[in-house]
Amino acid sequence: MIATVRGWTHRTHLIRHSPSESSSNNDASIAIATDDSSSFEPISSMNGQLHLHLPTGVNLASWFSLEDWFFVGQNGAVEVATPDTDKAASCLPPLHLDTSTGPRWNSETDLLVGLVVHYRETTTSRTTTDVEEEDDLQQSQLPTTIGPWGKAIKTIHSFRTSYYDMDVELRNIKDLGIKYVRVPLSWCWTDYDPLSIVIKNETWGAPKDSLIYMNDNEVKEKFTCRDPFYEDVYWPAIPRNFVLQFLRTCGKYGIGATLDLHTYPGGTSIGTFSGVWPRYSRFWTHGDVPAVEKYGVSGNKDIGRTLFQDFIGWVESLAEEDPLAFKGIRSISPMNEPAHLAGLYNGKIPIRTDRSTFLPPLPKDLAHTYLTELNSGLDSHPELTKVPDGHHLRVFLWLRDAIDTFRNSTLPSLGKELHVNVHESLFAPDVLPVETPENAPSMQVFGAWWRATTTPKERTSWAVLDIHHYHAWGMECSGSVDGYSTARYACSDEVTKAKVLGKCFTWPSIYRSALEGECGVGLRLASAEFSAATHHSVRHACNDVSTLRMMLESQVMAAKAADVELFWWSYKMPYGGAFRNAWSLKHLLYLMGVSSQPDEELFHCGDHVPPPGEPKDSSI
Repeated sequence: MIATVRGWTHRTHLIRHSPSESSSNNDASIAIATDDSSSFEPISSMNGQLHLHLPTGVNLASWFSLEDWFFVGQNGAVEVATPDTDKAASCLPPLHLDTSTGPRWNSETDLLVGLVVHYRETTTSRTTTDVEEEDDLQQSQLPTTIGPWGKAIKTIHSFRTSYYDMDVELRNIKDLGIKYVRVPLSWCWTDYDPLSIVIKNETWGAPKDSLIYMNDNEVKEKFTCRDPFYEDVYWPAIPRNFVLQFLRTCGKYGIGATLDLHTYPGGTSIGTFSGVWPRYSRFWTHGDVPAVEKYGVSGNKDIGRTLFQDFIGWVESLAEEDPLAFKGIRSISPMNEPAHLAGLYNGKIPIRTDRSTFLPPLPKDLAHTYLTELNSGLDSHPELTKVPDGHHLRVFLWLRDAIDTFRNSTLPSLGKELHVNVHESLFAPDVLPVETPENAPSMQVFGAWWRATTTPKERTSWAVLDIHHYHAWGMECSGSVDGYSTARYACSDEVTKAKVLGKCFTWPSIYRSALEGECGVGLRLASAEFSAATHHSVRHACNDVSTLRMMLESQVMAAKAADVELFWWSYKMPYGGAFRNAWSLKHLLYLMGVSSQPDEELFHCGDHVPPPGEPKDSSI
């Protein structure tokens, strides 16, 4: 496919370009303070006068980049990070509700192919797990109806278009005083409308109300991206016009959206959020290694960097082609939690990979050259940290190039920002500086890299460093209903809880202190993911409202004091069952009496066993 936008032309199946009534909280009186305001702005509530601190940002998560634990249903919530090959997700409403309508799934690519297999098996007598082999056979058998791939894409598109009522929900977010949203996105986009898979037959002489069905080969070409690093992995493409509709709504309400490229081909990290789980990450080994090192193979393409460059070009084009959508964009985030957990994977049981196979080191000569560049001039500044050698340099180099791409675009001059996300689990523990009670070794290294990669002026304007932080992981700050066997405090132990969390809530000040120690004052910092969860296992976690409110407000106030911008994860997750209390802002506000509307499911998810005789949805 040849794609052309504003003078650039290339062949790609990656990011694609052109082919020719409000339910606001109106119940009583409340005062909401967002984390960048010095005064409270009144909105309504159920309970008289109440002061509540909220962040200025919230994620619209698992919409354009799916995560399994958002779809576990009422009784399926266990672990936020689903281990190994366990399949936690059991639905994707409104068309996929349980095992009678589709598969359980790990990640969105697993879901897509699982839906294809399900629709093939329920449409014909054939059964197969070899999706590629059956396509031509099935196409000839289904000439007058929608095929399995078409049904699968329509199922995913129906979820995307129904999950958010954009106008109403963005207005509600605005009414809360929240100014920014972060939207996780996959790398796979299309300029075609999934509604074109089935269209009315308007040819002369056609029977009344007859339809034309797109064949499955065309569906795959227009609405999926084949992963270049896995032969059997397909990604469901995001319709570009639907994203533009969302951005125009953001522009309409004065909300600034961060477009977060959450997933890339092959997966950049380990886990269901990678998009390819239970397969392991191949982005670095199969994509970045040959791109950086060439390996003597002719025609090697740097897919990751090209994808980001093309995305920046598309965003630039909106300034003239769609000004309202462009107004709705605040910032770009080039990659989410790059190589998350790479530093902890050492090949020991039960880990199934290691640092070299997940995140290989740079070639020695390149690593030496890059380290020399990063640490230049530091011999005369012993107070500053040097970036150490290690596998993390591959990620640093990729992010440096992403920053260069943004820097050399028109976006900084047009008021847009780059929010660069990194994660402490990138580092192997043995490469970090010695830890003392007053410092944070990983923060120092990030600061050293940030100092060498950006200028002081950029750090106070468009370049924002983003480090996510959750208390749900790590024994030092976790709380549970069963206390010390699984956490540092019991939910019911108010004294110990206050002592532990009092220390843990200092994280934003440690973050800023470490970064300012390396980069100087005035730099912009963010933490674009946080929640009220006290434990990664929801069955152990504190779910009482008093603890959850403490977790919300204390983190917001601590971040405000340290001038760290926060984004809650996530605004809603109606099919997340017990996860909602600590992870859905909409549901937590309901539990605290701020809102009269719970974050509740419209359809069942996974728990329902259809009895004999129950009507089935035959429309798809």
